[in-house]
Amino acid sequence: MAKLLIVEDDRIIASIYTRRFQEEGFQVDHAADGQSALSKLEEFAPDIVVLDIMLPQVNGLEILRTIREDPARAMIPVVVFSNAYQPRIIEEAWALGASEVLMKANTNPAKLVGKVNELLKRAAAASAPATPSSTLTVAPVASGTMNVPQTPGVQAAQQPVAASPRQEFLNSLPGFMEGFKSVHDTLLTTTNEDQRQACLLELSRACNGLAGTAGAVGVGMIARLAEVYHALFREMHDNPAHVTISTVRTSSQTMGFLERLVAHAAQLPSLVNFQPRIMVVEDEEISRRAALHALERAGLKADSEANGHKALMTAKAEHFDLFVLDIDIVGMSGVELSQYLREEATYANTPIVFVTVLHEYQSRVQSLGDAMDLIAKPYCFVELSLKALCYLFRAELAKLGLR
Repeated sequence: MAKLLIVEDDRIIASIYTRRFQEEGFQVDHAADGQSALSKLEEFAPDIVVLDIMLPQVNGLEILRTIREDPARAMIPVVVFSNAYQPRIIEEAWALGASEVLMKANTNPAKLVGKVNELLKRAAAASAPATPSSTLTVAPVASGTMNVPQTPGVQAAQQPVAASPRQEFLNSLPGFMEGFKSVHDTLLTTTNEDQRQACLLELSRACNGLAGTAGAVGVGMIARLAEVYHALFREMHDNPAHVTISTVRTSSQTMGFLERLVAHAAQLPSLVNFQPRIMVVEDEEISRRAALHALERAGLKADSEANGHKALMTAKAEHFDLFVLDIDIVGMSGVELSQYLREEATYANTPIVFVTVLHEYQSRVQSLGDAMDLIAKPYCFVELSLKALCYLFRAELAKLGLR
């Protein structure tokens, strides 16, 4: 019987994966924080580890480094959970010797079981199982100073669960949102920089957990949005210059939309056939490429044009679900292009997101019409991804009459 250690501080993921792997014939142990994981590596001696990155006390990268530096455990397969918007962390995980890196929001139990079995077969073919060695210790990392309600979850993995994990998740969402919104309100009103940073860190952690739990129980729309929302909070925390009137407004809009998703959580559509198309119109090549990269990382298909006239011709010949227009396009401004688009029946209500310079943001945002929005540049590109997802998901809800 293969021994699996799950290192995960989110209760619902620990519960779902523990039960699923036990059903598959695994002997499973669970560590809810980094320091416990280090102890269980010695006590439990797992054959494979499923490892979250964002953990209390000792982060996942430190645990991975410790495993790979111990000759007795260096060959143990380690599956790392990360976020698509953490490229530096993903690169570091691979460099430290991760056997596989999976995105939390896109991983379900069946996918994880398949990957674990595949890695165990490879390990068995490559070498004999590793043997336990001396106790491992790593200095704990200080945790945040604020308390956000637990990510929506179920009871601890070892306890019986009356309702299904999905139903437990749905039942706990309103309470989670109440606490989440309270911290977000503090973020919007505080003038203390330390408190702002603490709010951003805790909101980031909460969104990361929400993405994982929603993904594990199949609520893909909340999982996708929370994953990108997490990345925005993290960017604002790590780069205070990105805490601007634009990012704060986008965060507030997303909070409102997330509340709407929570209200309809049991009815949200599957994203299996979610394949919207976006057109980015930007005459500056570096900005255009960066915007495309940000949208693609969010799983969104985007095309681009550098010229307004050509963009209009392409829009008439093909169909797009959202437009991102730089206001100051050479030859035809973004405002002019939007007016031509609105004259087309098929684009009468299609969302349009303008990009403008920061010092013009406030004056321009006051003149926006319905189905139009604005972000300021130089901007944090994950802000564009988040805003795009919100508008595209709104359209999906509208198709089902969910208001």
